[in-house]
Amino acid sequence: MEHTQDVEAVLTTYGKEVLASDISGLKIFIYRLPNRFNLELITCAIRNKVSGMCFDFLHGGFGAEMKELNEEVPKNLRYYKTHQFSLEVIFHHKLLRSPYLTRNPDEADLFYIPFYAGLSCFCDQERAQDLTTEFWSTAKNLSHLNTGKVHFMALGKVEQVKEFPV
Repeated sequence: MEHTQDVEAVLTTYGKEVLASDISGLKIFIYRLPNRFNLELITCAIRNKVSGMCFDFLHGGFGAEMKELNEEVPKNLRYYKTHQFSLEVIFHHKLLRSPYLTRNPDEADLFYIPFYAGLSCFCDQERAQDLTTEFWSTAKNLSHLNTGKVHFMALGKVEQVKEFPV
């Protein structure tokens, strides 16, 4: 209970309203973008192993199941080798299977735009820049963009880590 109070202390008034709201009737529409903005970026990330990174997007982005677990782990729990840059794939995969999904944009409350911008950084940098520019041109023409309804994306944050002296 104490943890809940800590979370509530940092929430804005709007955040508290959202947590208290009933979302049972919520409907989310997922735009269908050309594969170059998402699925092809998975292939690109796997093919272009940057700095020895090995991407595995099995199980909806979670990666391969870890089999070498302690025997004390309950049989109904699954652990996966999830890569830190899999967020966009996982989020998209989960939304595609969500009970809030609608195929009718006119009844949607929220609109998800499935562009894997974080993964594009692991492809050829010139191609990634061109793709980002092309994405924004495409996004301007999304069918329900100017309806006043919320549009959102997931972004796996890519940041450069500074090395500190030991």
